Amino acid sequence: MVPWDFATVTSLRPTLRWNLPAGVGTGTVDLCHDPGCTTVVTTLAAAGGSGTPTVDLPAGTVFWRVRAMGVSSPVWSFTVQRSPGALGAAWGVGTDVNADGYADVVGGSPFLLSPGSRAYVFLGSASGIVPSAPTPLDAPDEGADFSLGLASAGDVDGDGYSDVVVGAPGYMDTTGRAYVYVGGPRGLVASPLTVLTGPSTMSSFGSSVAGAGDIDGDGYADIVVGAYSHGPVGNVYVYPGSPAGTTTTPNVLTGPDGAGGRFGIAVAAAGDVNADGYADVIIGADGIGGYMGRAYVYLGGPAGLANTPAVTLVPATGGQFGYSLAGVGDVNGDGYPDVAVGALTADAGVGRVYVYPGGASGVSATAMAILPGPEGPGTQFGVHIASAGDVDGDGYNDMVVGAPIYRTDQGRAYVFRGGAPMETTPLATLPGPGTAMSYFGSAVGAARDVNGDGYADILVTGERAGGFTGMLYVYPGNGARVGTPVVVNGPDPGGQFGYTLAWCSPFNAVPTPRTPRAAFRHPSG
Repeated sequence: MVPWDFATVTSLRPTLRWNLPAGVGTGTVDLCHDPGCTTVVTTLAAAGGSGTPTVDLPAGTVFWRVRAMGVSSPVWSFTVQRSPGALGAAWGVGTDVNADGYADVVGGSPFLLSPGSRAYVFLGSASGIVPSAPTPLDAPDEGADFSLGLASAGDVDGDGYSDVVVGAPGYMDTTGRAYVYVGGPRGLVASPLTVLTGPSTMSSFGSSVAGAGDIDGDGYADIVVGAYSHGPVGNVYVYPGSPAGTTTTPNVLTGPDGAGGRFGIAVAAAGDVNADGYADVIIGADGIGGYMGRAYVYLGGPAGLANTPAVTLVPATGGQFGYSLAGVGDVNGDGYPDVAVGALTADAGVGRVYVYPGGASGVSATAMAILPGPEGPGTQFGVHIASAGDVDGDGYNDMVVGAPIYRTDQGRAYVFRGGAPMETTPLATLPGPGTAMSYFGSAVGAARDVNGDGYADILVTGERAGGFTGMLYVYPGNGARVGTPVVVNGPDPGGQFGYTLAWCSPFNAVPTPRTPRAAFRHPSG
């Protein structure tokens, strides 16, 4: 199984695959500590198109390239999770837009009135996220709710830089658009490389977006865009990557369970849930059955994403199940990535989160853990869910869950430890600023190891904190607990920065400059 660029793998010895140029019989694969490959961990003979390291790779980010006849491929990367399982399944797509080896963060301000909706790129550094002078991405179209959807796209063109997809569901009477911005040596290019437009008015195309990983195994990251209000059912659009970037001809999925389902209200990368080498996708439809809700897992393969779901997840109690969902990595340590689905109005608005295990046959229809909201009714626990990475360094992935309307909209976020079994009582309760109307927990994500101490870090935003300016909180993991946050203020007064968040990739290496060259095709799965 090949890890797609910026993925995480659950084995210390993952299988790699590559495509040598025509007429080249052999070469060398370098696996390195740094993006310049100045410090090599181990090498493989690049013969036969695939290989497995003969030594355990270090936990954390590993960079790799293929060399032959004096020419090098781009430098790609993946992160090694020290999981108890040893399958090497991949999950997640991260964000390092300038490929310097440090994690970056992209946050949305979709309600900014002047100069208009924006997203901001905060670059990573040796000391973590740089709060000063973020790079703005201005909306290409006015009044489109630009950045209401936001996600890391992975590496759509295989050049070694991560890319970003931004949704604008308000474009042209909610026809909607999604814009794909590509990374480069100076960060994200200011103009989108690809513009995707929804099928018709009233579609809300771009309200949900996700980088899926490599669905078809061609070595290029694919993206998924939801249009939950298109027609009576809702649609989801899957766009393949290519050497020229994201293609504009999608595979179209229609909600399988009839009218009113709001299919596509949430879309997410599930990871390679059955460890077959292809990325899979999970899609929510919270309107099914009078807002009981459902979620569907679709499997990837050589022909792309399957047109029918491999499993349909149905909750016992409803509660807009499927309004939120996420691939959360290997929570139970069996080597397969797992998924989580939120039901924010379950239990009189207390909220629940269901965690489902991956396996050789795909995602199980039976939850391995149900996380109840820790507070009372009306908190909407589970409105946002994300992997937290491995906060305590025990080899199990942890989770972070937001509840932004807790106690007069102060908001809270909760960290849950992975394990076998997973713990259902929070490891940590994160209070944020503790002021009314902060909406702390508006967006949550994994910053992973931004300070290089070996523990994953956590991102939480409060989009109305600071008088609607918005704030980003970076909480360091440190083994037994979650540390004191670093607070990043939103760039614009009243901008509600942090309504959406494209979370970081887990880089912790010391960077050196690199110049990727397109001598080789990106590895196929």
